[in-house]
Amino acid sequence: MCGCGLLLRNGVSPVPQMALQFKDPRDSFVFGDARVKEVWPGTNCGGSERRWIQFRSFFHIQSLSPFDWKQGPIERCGPGNDETKDTWTKLNYETAGPLRKLEPMLSYCREKWTVSWRPGKSLSLDEETAGCKARCALVTRIKTSQKKEGDGFQFDAICEDGYTITFHARCDKLPTPTTVGGEIWKDISPRDTRCVWLVEQLPGCWYHLWMDNLYTSWKFGEMLASRQCLFGGTLRNEDWRGHHAAIVQKTVTKVADLEKAKGTLLASARAEGMPQGCEVICTSYYDDSPFMMMSNIVDSVNIIEIHRKCYSTGTQRHYWVIVKRLSLADLYNHNMNQVDLADQLRMWYRPDGLWIRQKKWWWNIFIWCMGQAVVNAYVLYKAVCEEEKKKPMTHLAFHVAVATAWCKTPKIVLEYEMPTRAEARAAAEAAEPEQGGVRGERQSARRSAGDTPAPTPRKKGVRSRSKSPASSPRGQKNDMTDAKHEAAKKSYAESPELHCVEIPTLSPKKNVSNCQLCGTGRGMRKPGMRFQISAHLHCKQCNVNVCGGGCWQLLHGYYSNAPGEGEVLPASAPRGKAAKSKTVDEESGEEADDEGEGEGEEEVL
Repeated sequence: MCGCGLLLRNGVSPVPQMALQFKDPRDSFVFGDARVKEVWPGTNCGGSERRWIQFRSFFHIQSLSPFDWKQGPIERCGPGNDETKDTWTKLNYETAGPLRKLEPMLSYCREKWTVSWRPGKSLSLDEETAGCKARCALVTRIKTSQKKEGDGFQFDAICEDGYTITFHARCDKLPTPTTVGGEIWKDISPRDTRCVWLVEQLPGCWYHLWMDNLYTSWKFGEMLASRQCLFGGTLRNEDWRGHHAAIVQKTVTKVADLEKAKGTLLASARAEGMPQGCEVICTSYYDDSPFMMMSNIVDSVNIIEIHRKCYSTGTQRHYWVIVKRLSLADLYNHNMNQVDLADQLRMWYRPDGLWIRQKKWWWNIFIWCMGQAVVNAYVLYKAVCEEEKKKPMTHLAFHVAVATAWCKTPKIVLEYEMPTRAEARAAAEAAEPEQGGVRGERQSARRSAGDTPAPTPRKKGVRSRSKSPASSPRGQKNDMTDAKHEAAKKSYAESPELHCVEIPTLSPKKNVSNCQLCGTGRGMRKPGMRFQISAHLHCKQCNVNVCGGGCWQLLHGYYSNAPGEGEVLPASAPRGKAAKSKTVDEESGEEADDEGEGEGEEEVL
């Protein structure tokens, strides 16, 4: 995570090469930052720069169960259908396409981005490009000068307000859309197949999908109408697009003919093959040159007048002028730029900076996904702030906050040192359940009553175990008591905003402390467990270290794991000496229960 945070930091403060981020500021006047070397020290691996090379070489993303990633819903989420009960198709690695190396990540992003955003009525369909300078056969060669990104991987994407809802790479294997109403897939282009599949990923129906002249055609509109989606966009003068030949206007060059042709509007309607209410309007309007549009979003088209503020170079003043425009073109101009907005937000602080060139093609797609994920998070954050009527952070401040959190949060992992075998053995022997928890309190109550059990014979070669109830693994003190636990619950109930989450501080030996709840029988796991009890969260107000979200909620009184009130998570199956000690502890616990009932004492958790 820290390596990804450094990439985000490079988007805000770019350098020609990432290696320059780790230069010593005392040796370089321009490059280098002590804060970067602090979060990326490169201890015991040859320094920060070499550690970055290792990160680039061995970086890997893998799921615990690869077949759990969901690629898209099979059933259409129409009116009256429960979207939570849709059936999902699982990713099949045997039929994965050229991007199979990145497919788990792509499927994860596609799923999370779709479920995290509730689309509005107007969406736009266009291409997004992940620039790539590497030698790869999958790269699309961009021949137009308008694309500043240059050659790279192109994705067909559906966006709203700069948020990328879903996408699919053009170089990947074609998805299989759902067949609706017995339609026959004949003479369907790969572009239309991808875009129809993208529309099927959207929750709900009857969206207004705007597109440019690359996608607009009669056949594509017919496929969208059968999936309860309307479309609109500009149109090329090509016969296979499906428009009527009567609306085509020829370009004129003479001034007299131009003045006569300017403002001419031709329109026609085509309803065959379309559901009722989805009739398509084909229109052409001659402005400075003729252009055509096709849509079934509007019922009619006309010429509207728009007041525009223009600047005169002769008088050097601004004037309001009246401009005539096609009504359908005005709707198109206000709803089509949503994909371009997503590209613009990503290009402002792109993780690969301005000059860094990736030699491996998959790094370009990964950086594109990471940059677009941050853009989606920012757009979603602004929407939440607008709903709650709060002033949001700027795009730069949000990007800096994310980069800072990614760089500083995993510091405990970077500085973690594996204990030696002797230290691990000593920690296992010190983690006897008698030190705390239910059994320790039962034995304390039994000793106070004057009934001292006979000592258990110790095997030869086994070290004596500590009898101090305040000791904990690795010699760290655990002062968690019932009074402190109740005080934490009361404090959180009165002022929860004071209980901030922090990263636990390391000991002088740079050891990670253990969970203070699990070590005393109050946590999610049984006392004495050697696994998964390291503290990863620290409550600033309570001054207590916990292992995770479950113990955090237990600490602040969300629920209790006492008998009859909750359930303790199952522990790992013990083996060897740990299994024998567990059996002895369970037997001792049963004896303590019998004696406690005979003496009329109450069990305290």
